[in-house]
Amino acid sequence: MAMLPIFYDFIERTLAASNTVQGELVSSAGLPGGHWPGINDRIINPSRPWVVATD
Repeated sequence: MAMLPIFYDFIERTLAASNTVQGELVSSAGLPGGHWPGINDRIINPSRPWVVATD
């Protein structure tokens, strides 16, 4: 029983970190056109592959 609060804290922190990562992956502000590229984008236009914009 003594380990239960430690385990609960670990799970809570892991879920919070997972939610942060998921939020960053869903955000598409820095991507061309403001969205994630499709599977065939590079195949359709190989002269202009997508890249993530940086500041």
